[in-house]
Formats: sequence, C-alpha cells, structure tokens
Amino acid sequence: AAISPSEPVVAGAFTTLTFTYTAGHPIDDTGIVKLAFRFASDFGAPQFSAARLPNYCSVHSTGDCRIEYRWDPKGHTRPWGRSLFLKVMGGFLDRGQKIVVVFGDTSGGSPGWQMQTFCEESFEFKTLVDPIATYEFKELTVSPTLRIIAGRPSRAAVISPSQIRIGEGFTVHLKLEDRWGNPTAPPVP
Repeated sequence: AAISPSEPVVAGAFTTLTFTYTAGHPIDDTGIVKLAFRFASDFGAPQFSAARLPNYCSVHSTGDCRIEYRWDPKGHTRPWGRSLFLKVMGGFLDRGQKIVVVFGDTSGGSPGWQMQTFCEESFEFKTLVDPIATYEFKELTVSPTLRIIAGRPSRAAVISPSQIRIGEGFTVHLKLEDRWGNPTAPPVP
C-alpha cells in the first residue's frame, strides 16, 4: 500500500491524496481491503456521493471487478475505529492489480479532503486485507503514513508573570500559533 503525494500536509488544510493498494495475493470475490484510522482525529469523514462537497472520495480498480465502498466510524477495534471498507465484487483482484482511492477528489468541484487540525508525525492509513472472503483480516506489515504539520503563524501568544517586583528582571515567552493553535516555528528576533 502507498499514498501519494507523501510530502507533509498542513493541519486543517484541504488536500488530495491517492491511496493505492497493490494485491500481493489474489483477493476473492467479496474479499475486502480495509483502511483503519485512529478515532481520536477530526479529519473530514470521506463521502462518495456529492462530488462538489468537501471530503469527496472516488474509488476504482485495475482488476476485472468492481469495488463497493463503505465508510464506518466504528468499523475496527479501538483505537482504530474509523474505517473504509473496499469490497471486491463481481470478479476478483489478481496479484499485481490495484485498488485506488482518491481522498479529496477535486475533479467534480470538491475543495478536497480536510485533514485533521492537529499536528502528527505519523498519520497512519492502517491497511488490513481479507483476501479469501472469510472476514479474517490480516494487517500489512507496513502501512502508509503521512506527516501533518503546522500552518503559517496566525497569532502570537505571550506568557509572562502577572506580577513582578520593581527593578527585578523577568522572563517573557512568545509562541506563534497557526489558526488551529498548533505551535509554529519560533519567532525570529
């Protein structure tokens, strides 16, 4: 499994990411690829019906099959509750064939997929596969990850003592934050 682009994404920004699963083992008719995301996140819930609205996603396959998709906010065990099910139907996915999900597909006018509003070093697309349609999911050894970073500074927070003695020094701290409150790069003196 892979995502592209794999560069860092700004917290809270609308983006377009392509997730590609390449079958290492054939997936039978009614077999499933499942993407699980941590429940403690505020990213936009993927939707598949309104191409002009935020968080629109599209799905296709290179195999001789169709993919039925379903978003389930409680589709996996905690803390990975939020899940996208990609069910192979009307055929099978052979070794080397792909399932492609475009998160934030903008081709119909959507602004993209809104990322979570907080920074994270490793936002994971935990990938599990049920290749022989038994509902026995096997987690991939390595799942794709994405780094979510702070945006541009939009406000400054100053921290200083509320009371000081005349003639004594004191320390003032300055923190720059993006629009979501994430700390950004230190201010330049």
